[in-house]
Amino acid sequence: MRCAPNQPQMRALCVKLATWGVEMEYTKPISDVKSRLAVMFFYICVLFVANRFAFGTWLPAPDQTSLWIVAGILNVLLGSFLVTPYFERPANHIASSIVAFVACWLSFDWNNFNDADQFIARAILIYLALVAIISGAAIILARNPSPFWSRISVTSKALTDSFGNDRFLFSVVIIGAVILFHRDDARQVFIILSTVIIVVLLRPETYLISFVMLMRKTWNAKDEIQVAGEIAGFDEPGIVLIRQQEKSAAFGDYMLVNDPSTRPQICQVLGYFGRDTGMLLRAKLLNLPTKADPKLENLAGLIPSGSAALIHPTGELEDILSEESYIKRSEDLVGLVAENTSINRLFVEVVQESGVSEGSVLEASIRGEARQYSIKSLKD
Repeated sequence: MRCAPNQPQMRALCVKLATWGVEMEYTKPISDVKSRLAVMFFYICVLFVANRFAFGTWLPAPDQTSLWIVAGILNVLLGSFLVTPYFERPANHIASSIVAFVACWLSFDWNNFNDADQFIARAILIYLALVAIISGAAIILARNPSPFWSRISVTSKALTDSFGNDRFLFSVVIIGAVILFHRDDARQVFIILSTVIIVVLLRPETYLISFVMLMRKTWNAKDEIQVAGEIAGFDEPGIVLIRQQEKSAAFGDYMLVNDPSTRPQICQVLGYFGRDTGMLLRAKLLNLPTKADPKLENLAGLIPSGSAALIHPTGELEDILSEESYIKRSEDLVGLVAENTSINRLFVEVVQESGVSEGSVLEASIRGEARQYSIKSLKD
């Protein structure tokens, strides 16, 4: 991620503030590649099962009636499971709209369409063409020095982010296919639209993951506190590094740090970094008022010195944490300012998915002072 700052290089937390124009919320909580591929494969299987119930065959027929499943598979492949899980770019919208345009053009039976059908087919193609054109304008005008054309670029990107993203785009194609090719069969309409709502729009894997994590915490928690690993070191800004035998924490979890050289502290998990045996857990130390010290001292007595433990705050401690300044904004956290940052470029090591895009404004807390950066371009 590259920004245009006017501040010196400094390792800091980077928080998203705002984006010019309209920005949609994208739910993409699965960052692990293997997990994304597994969910992608599952959804493709769901589409084939739906085709079996709707048409009596597992494989779609080589005609226009297969347009809906082709669009559904393209949405899964080109959507959030294979493209960069953190950012949406106009280039992604161009690719999706062109592929969808070609699929529709080859499937539409113009000779047998009545006037209403031709109107719907043309409307779909015009919509897809506009997505590609507007996305192209966002790219071409992005670096134009003129304030007017720069605003046009930001507006174009906001339009395609909102109305040209994969979920919206392929939903339009599938609904059009249902109207044009399946409207006379109520069973096909019901199965196809139900599948689209589940696979393309609702994305139940996001809710399932949250539910499973909640159940794991609920049924595996034997005590209020569970030893999770040993302290490997500390880093700036206020980061503690924890070594674990196996991964047992997720972003946002609380941990109690019992380091012999400092008073007991609570941190919030940011995520893992490193490779294989060098994998470490990274967490942000929290600034709590002194009234929390007695509670933390009592809890620290339950775990070995030099270790960290998962903690599930309750009562007064939970209330204190809810007032902590970092916790109030943790959902907006993008990541940490990375190495090679210069006065002209800001490189951010992303720690959670945030919907950041070109035109977004980031805030970095440096020595207690807020510094703001405007994103000009993004790089993986």
